Amino acid sequence: MNNKWLAEDFWQFSLFHYANSEVKRLALCLQNDYSLNVNLLLLCAFLDRHNRQLSVKQFIRLTKFIAQSVEEVEGIRKLRIEAKNPQPALYAQLLEQELQAEKAQQKQLIEFCNKTRLTKQAKSNFEHYLNSLEYQNNGDLKCILKQLAELICNNQTNPEI
Repeated sequence: MNNKWLAEDFWQFSLFHYANSEVKRLALCLQNDYSLNVNLLLLCAFLDRHNRQLSVKQFIRLTKFIAQSVEEVEGIRKLRIEAKNPQPALYAQLLEQELQAEKAQQKQLIEFCNKTRLTKQAKSNFEHYLNSLEYQNNGDLKCILKQLAELICNNQTNPEI
């Protein structure tokens, strides 16, 4: 199926859910403890919301497609964390740069999805994302991911973007 999503819609979807402190806590746990990409996690929820699915092979291609932007975001994040205590003004500047890099990465994700033939959802995109990383046998990771998916899915005030 052809998709015509706007990157700004995905960005707003992400901001809405990331504003939930528990979503943020779980997403950062998955990022920091398991090296998962928060934007890809949010994309999983976005695609689930739209009943569309990326295959494991498509997630692998997508991960390669955004590899350079992932390096950029991680580089800015590392500098930001190092600047937090000794240089609060620099920290704020780097935080803004990191957010802009995250937004640019989300644009790449939507461009990829809009150019890719997605199927109707049969399984959770979270499951396919994990399988693309060969994490499928990690019970703790699956538990945290299930909590995150349920939080986003069950949010009744979720915008229909």
